[in-house]
Amino acid sequence: MHITQTAILILAFCAGLHAEDSPRFTIDTGLLQADSVITLRFAKATVAADQVGQPLAADWMKITPPLRGVWTWTSQNSAQFLLTQIPTLGFTYTMELASDHLHLDDTAISMETKLEAATPAFVVQQHYHLREYENPDANARQGHAVYLVFNDDVTAAEVEKFALFTDDFQAKIPVTVRQAVQKDLRRNSYYWGPSWSQRYPKSVTPPPQVEALDETPVKNGLVVTPLEPLPVGKNWRLELLRGIPNAGRTAQMVSSVTHPLGDVLTQKVVEVRTWIVPDQPPQIQITFAKLLAKEGDFSALVSITPTVP
Repeated sequence: MHITQTAILILAFCAGLHAEDSPRFTIDTGLLQADSVITLRFAKATVAADQVGQPLAADWMKITPPLRGVWTWTSQNSAQFLLTQIPTLGFTYTMELASDHLHLDDTAISMETKLEAATPAFVVQQHYHLREYENPDANARQGHAVYLVFNDDVTAAEVEKFALFTDDFQAKIPVTVRQAVQKDLRRNSYYWGPSWSQRYPKSVTPPPQVEALDETPVKNGLVVTPLEPLPVGKNWRLELLRGIPNAGRTAQMVSSVTHPLGDVLTQKVVEVRTWIVPDQPPQIQITFAKLLAKEGDFSALVSITPTVP
């Protein structure tokens, strides 16, 4: 069949009109959150003025998988959707018109428009090194403890199956994992973050104050330490493999995460410095490559020549 250039232009023009007449979905948060506002705008007036502020009839919208919320007419040609449940992490929800409807001028409303709204993935939000001065238990592990904050609740037993310490020489050390408590934060409450379910309603408990840190469990926080002291090695890191599930087993990590720890060196003296302070006896500061025991008499290990009177 022969189609003239004029006919092609007419078809394209009609298609453009059809696209402009289609309803359009928008979401104000990019990814779908529990406080997202989803707006559906129609090309023309769709309901009478007395319907503004009223909920949409049940036959207007379809959401797959189901997600509870309320659609309300905000004008004669627009409606908004507010969620009444927290969406599931790692899901994509499809919103579309459920059945045929007409504008007020009796023209048909296109059924082609739909919105695919994805929630955030289950991820590690923060991870940092709990050094010895922050964690009194870390001395037995040479300070190699890592504090993890996920964006949803998580269990220590599940993460233990997906975590290990490794270095550039392919050495592998198993981990031990425990649920974090508030006092693990010490002065680093910057790293505190509510989990997905704790973020809503908006009146979520604020980050704990330093003086209030206690043994209260942090449901989305874990402390990971080596099952045995890390041996001498280069570029030690904690590796979290993909597949870690959240506590409700509704989502899992889709990407691996690495937390660098650095080199573990042979114990040796790194630096010796003298300190002379007015009205104080002379001092010698010795810096070692690795932590020393918290208690012990080191005087027998140090000699000064010539002998200081």
